[in-house]
Amino acid sequence: MSHSGHIQETCMKFIFRDANFPDVDVTNQLINRTIFIEYLYPGWRGHWIAPANNYRAAVWPVIEERIFDPAEGLRLFLRDCGGGYVCIRTRWLEEKYSNYFLHSGNHYFKYSTFPSDNEKLKWKVYCSSPDSTEKCILCDKFYSAKYGSPSCVYIRYDGYIETENVNDEPHDWFLLRLVVPQALVNGYEDIHEAAQSVCNSGNVSAVFEVQDCVGTTSTESASWHISQTITTEISTGFQLALLRGGSVVGQKFEWGKAFSNSKVYNKETCTKLVVTVPPNKKVGITHLYGTYGPYTVKTSDYHIKEVDC
Repeated sequence: MSHSGHIQETCMKFIFRDANFPDVDVTNQLINRTIFIEYLYPGWRGHWIAPANNYRAAVWPVIEERIFDPAEGLRLFLRDCGGGYVCIRTRWLEEKYSNYFLHSGNHYFKYSTFPSDNEKLKWKVYCSSPDSTEKCILCDKFYSAKYGSPSCVYIRYDGYIETENVNDEPHDWFLLRLVVPQALVNGYEDIHEAAQSVCNSGNVSAVFEVQDCVGTTSTESASWHISQTITTEISTGFQLALLRGGSVVGQKFEWGKAFSNSKVYNKETCTKLVVTVPPNKKVGITHLYGTYGPYTVKTSDYHIKEVDC
């Protein structure tokens, strides 16, 4: 240990008893992402890491369709804390109380404005594959370095988080599943699926009003309000997709410009648009849109298309 009290950086390759145990370091690819962590031990599926009312780290039973709901408190933001480590910030009530990070010493989410200065707030994520987060472990920096063996998260019988040397306990104690939402750009809506379309069944052209809707909506099952914290999460997801190439349709510049507009991440708003519809034609507004978890983001970039009624 250095005189400053910080553990010296070490370049160690952890050895696990089980050769199939997650050992691929995926920490860097999770930086700036909001994730959800499910405990995989038998009997605990459907339980997700979240802070208790006093910010003690625990797991809570939530059906997967509801994990995005901010009121459930499951959203965890992984902040870059340097040296290949992340600090894990809860997004629960973040619009009022922010900067609470998972602490490996007392297993609470601890308030800090400079988490990168505290070794006990730093974590690594290992998974079985660089392309899958279905089986992972979460290990701290401070105690792993102090004892030269990975000190990782498991859940106690009472539902609270604990950390322990993985080689001292059964490996299935430590297995986690990470849900990592990805922003996807889907192109322009199909006119047959576009919500705003009109059909002229007459014999002459006619003028119609349609709704031009721009912004973010959620699936019917996602009944919660699209608040500023949700807006921030979704916009960050699309920024990461743009920076890293994402799922592209057409030219990257086209959708990059459309999704750089912060207004598209706010709750959807609609305005009236007048269109002339030829006889026996259906006209629809098809927006360049993307998805993130249960959310659909429509940009102001649209085409007016027509097909037979």
